[in-house]
Amino acid sequence: MLSLLSETALSWQPLMLAQNKVWVVSLNEYLPGVSGNKIAKLHFPLLRAQTEGFTGVLTFGGAFSNHLLATAAACKRAGLRSVGIVRTGAIDQNNPTLKACQQQGMTLIACNRDDYRKRHHAEFLSALQNRYPDYLIVPEGGTSLDGVAGVSQLNLSQTPDGQAKTVFCATGSGGTLAGLANGNPNAHVHGIAVVKDKQLLSTVQSLTNGQNWTLHHGYEGKGYAKFADREWQMVSLTQQQGIEVEPIYTAKALIGLHSLLPKLPTGPIVFFHTGGLQGLEGIAYRGLMPDRQLA
Repeated sequence: MLSLLSETALSWQPLMLAQNKVWVVSLNEYLPGVSGNKIAKLHFPLLRAQTEGFTGVLTFGGAFSNHLLATAAACKRAGLRSVGIVRTGAIDQNNPTLKACQQQGMTLIACNRDDYRKRHHAEFLSALQNRYPDYLIVPEGGTSLDGVAGVSQLNLSQTPDGQAKTVFCATGSGGTLAGLANGNPNAHVHGIAVVKDKQLLSTVQSLTNGQNWTLHHGYEGKGYAKFADREWQMVSLTQQQGIEVEPIYTAKALIGLHSLLPKLPTGPIVFFHTGGLQGLEGIAYRGLMPDRQLA
């Protein structure tokens, strides 16, 4: 039986931001495409699928979704089938993310934007469950009670420099922020929103047990999956220090951390690297990679 968290270890790397040391912690990748928070978010859903007799997992994501690829790879490793409902008009067979999903055995189903907006509606989900009765349905991004429970298993407050009271992470669907807050009650967890979602705050509130967290807005830029020079500047800064990040989640969150440094208490600072590096291929595929990044 596959247990994702039992096969991973934490990796700590120092990053200097404005003469401040930040400990970047990540989960070692051991499956192609499965990295960062996805390992933790998929831990309990896959265990549930295996123990409750499901033959596969059905989930949702955009055309360059980290979550879709992580689910496909983890399901293949676990001996489960996988279906991805993709927010797109048609499946692009040259899309590197979707191609990798199919190589991992995932069946992809194109879903137009209007129908995709129904992915949280009971009737829409009921119809999918009737069509795939033996599949466990996992929400987009893996944010569910099971997903949050997996992230809460991560103790990120014990750094190589001692106990940390401050933890940062990128926040998209809210599950990682909620899980880290639940699992690190003696630290204050800061989530940097990378998507303009009016429901994000209430989502995190519904999934957390305490008040040891803060959600910061203002670093989303033009919106989710959109980025500009400032994000690429952060990508370059981290690359110079041997840490690879991408501009959609991690760079935006690091920019938020950088701007909040003067307001933080003294002591070690932790930044949870949520992965997503496979998305760099998609950025290059769309012709959005700056020339300096291709060198």
